[in-house]
Amino acid sequence: MGQFPSPLVALRSIIKSEGVGGIYAGFGSFIVRDLAFDIIEFVSYEQMKEAYLRKKNSARRVNASAKLDSDSNLNELKLSAFEGSVIGAVAGALTGTL
Repeated sequence: MGQFPSPLVALRSIIKSEGVGGIYAGFGSFIVRDLAFDIIEFVSYEQMKEAYLRKKNSARRVNASAKLDSDSNLNELKLSAFEGSVIGAVAGALTGTL
């Protein structure tokens, strides 16, 4: 068992000894760490998504022999839930060790 027998006892003890602010001890350092990770992960995800959509657009252009402008039609292409999940998982795996 841990330092406290239950979460309620822990909450009461922390508030009694440190005040309400004691509940948020460590929150600032958590935000700084998590924010840096989230920024890196988001940028990685967006870069991989854009590269994938460009490749998908290129394949679509070759297959359909259609005239597609790579930038204007990039927004028309959508990721399936599976494609987005895979790209998100890769971005998370690449940034997870940070």
